[in-house]
Amino acid sequence: LFKALKERSKHEYLPPMGFYAIYLLRDELDEAFECFKNAFEARDSFLPWFLDFPIEKYGVRDEPGFKALVKKVGIVK
Repeated sequence: LFKALKERSKHEYLPPMGFYAIYLLRDELDEAFECFKNAFEARDSFLPWFLDFPIEKYGVRDEPGFKALVKKVGIVK
């Protein structure tokens, strides 16, 4: 199913935050962070929901550049 979604995203817009969540759950943090950056660049409408996503257990907040990007996005608690 995930492979099909990635293939589909080549031909139509799928929100990057959806891929962000999937990569987090798969413990693929580098890919998750890239999707988060893509979501910011694409102005993904799901970005504000980020605050409600339980990411603390995934260690993404410790990734290089994460804090700066979150501050730039303006969704710091």
